[in-house]
Amino acid sequence: MAARFFEKLLTFLFDVVAINVAFVTAFWLRYKSNFFPEAFNPDIDISSYFVPALILTVAWIVLFFITGLYRDWNKESRLDEFMVVSRTVVIGIFLLFLITGAPQIIDFAKTGDVKTFFTRTKLATLFTYGICMLFFSNVNRFTVHTVLTWLFVKGIGVSRVLIIGAHKSGEQLLDDLKRYPSLGYEVKGSLMTMEGRKARFAAVFGSWEPIPIFLK
Repeated sequence: MAARFFEKLLTFLFDVVAINVAFVTAFWLRYKSNFFPEAFNPDIDISSYFVPALILTVAWIVLFFITGLYRDWNKESRLDEFMVVSRTVVIGIFLLFLITGAPQIIDFAKTGDVKTFFTRTKLATLFTYGICMLFFSNVNRFTVHTVLTWLFVKGIGVSRVLIIGAHKSGEQLLDDLKRYPSLGYEVKGSLMTMEGRKARFAAVFGSWEPIPIFLK
């Protein structure tokens, strides 16, 4: 449906932005802010990190797909989404730690020296990046839902639906859809049963009984 596609597309675009904002922020904190004196380097150019940033963007998006972050969230709570986003980021940082630390892992396996495995620089970099990803990924989702609610209230990107049945359950459904515009549905009318009532619908297009149903 239009609303669900629009929601997923907007979420995807915001995720791409959030992932790169997290990367740039972590880069600035690590190398430009002097919060980490041992890594401070005002001469380093972020443009030289374009390829790693691109690879990370693709990797995060794939991971988001795998962990279900692009499913329909309209029936689930924001807390559930926060937990899934946070869990996904933690998994992603752990995988990144394993991938980037492959040489150190091999050295650790050979020597047994923990210092070759857990280097202070690597841990500080991954921790900074992980915190940035957790923050911006969750803020991003909150922002997406806020923007979508505003757009849906304005009638932008909504799915126009027809309610079958103008009886009490149909009226209840109408009330629910009006109460929660963030769902992205706009009721245009109804098809009522022969014994149904016109109730409070803007338009009743007729009865659904005469509509032929073909079973294959």
